[in-house]
Amino acid sequence: MRFGPERQNLALERDALIARMQPASLDLNPSLWTAVEVNLRTFRQRHSLAYQRHHNEYHRRAATLRNQIGGLRVRVSALAQPTQVRELGEAVSVDVPSRFEDLAASVRNCSLESDLDLESAPW
Repeated sequence: MRFGPERQNLALERDALIARMQPASLDLNPSLWTAVEVNLRTFRQRHSLAYQRHHNEYHRRAATLRNQIGGLRVRVSALAQPTQVRELGEAVSVDVPSRFEDLAASVRNCSLESDLDLESAPW
């Protein structure tokens, strides 16, 4: 999986927040709590938006893939037909239809609504 600049920036921002929230850092300068709180709130908003974009894109692509797979069912079924003709010899790859169905079942759909509310429940 490739991570684009947005995710890389979020990872850096997360790491910086973790460093600022270390007890040793906050003990030396308790006034940092306010800045940490603001930065954490901003990070959560940016992370939520990035996740929603990722979620929507993933499921858009999954829907396209499901449609493509559905269009191949007839061809896969046709591949199984020659295995029933003895004159053609021993069957090769008899399990293609079942493997195809396993593939089709592996493309999952999300049951959540498209408007995710990650502020109230970020999991």
